Amino acid sequence: MLQQSGMTVEGISDYLGYSNKSYFIKLFKRETGMTPSEYMAWH
Repeated sequence: MLQQSGMTVEGISDYLGYSNKSYFIKLFKRETGMTPSEYMAWH
């Protein structure tokens, strides 16, 4: 979704049902080793 949807991180976290963007970012970083913004810049 981060690569292809054009949605913001906040939009994606809402779409996935996370009520808190910060929590989504924390979980994303735990799984990938980078924040969603870092991931988008890397890909």
